[in-house]
Amino acid sequence: MKVMLPFDMRIHLGDRYYLDEEGKMRVSCWLSSSNGRWYYLGSDGKMVKNQWIDGCLINAEGFYISPLFKA
Repeated sequence: MKVMLPFDMRIHLGDRYYLDEEGKMRVSCWLSSSNGRWYYLGSDGKMVKNQWIDGCLINAEGFYISPLFKA
């Protein structure tokens, strides 16, 4: 099964990381996608799953869907 990742995310030992245009790993930040999904990268750079961040529940797939997003 092929997993489609948003942005330029990399998988290492089952964890997902985001590298910016310069190839630097992003940490402690939110990333949004065009389909209304929001992803949070922890202080170690890993995409967070199954956690509350800033009052938003990140699901088991690693994203939060904003209730404000209109498709």
